[in-house]
Amino acid sequence: TLLHDGWLYVIVSRQKEARRLHKEGGHRRAYAETRKVRDGVLELLRAGDGLPVSESTAKKALKHAERAMEQAKAELGDRPSADARRLERQAAAQMQKARAAYARRNYRDTLLYATLMERNLERAMEAQRLATSRNG
Repeated sequence: TLLHDGWLYVIVSRQKEARRLHKEGGHRRAYAETRKVRDGVLELLRAGDGLPVSESTAKKALKHAERAMEQAKAELGDRPSADARRLERQAAAQMQKARAAYARRNYRDTLLYATLMERNLERAMEAQRLATSRNG
């Protein structure tokens, strides 16, 4: 597999190099190196696409997603912007799908929906920060 072929070692090494470059002020080279890291991670994910997801992994993803939802609600407050509210609703729908997938023992879908939910929450918080900075 890719992990045994040293891909993970290469990715970690590239990330360390990117950090070093960034600290030394080589931002463009650091960014280029970080893009290579991202591409390597995507390749690893594609290679593991057909692998099963365990129940414990799915359960951890759900718990992590639930904590993320609580943190996002606290950060967004009672009056989120329209964009943040829309993204928060999408995240809530994805959380429901993740829970339903877990109940059906479809752990791969649980993981995917939980991950999508967290991304939407991140986008909601970014939208709220942007709206707050414009208004205040």
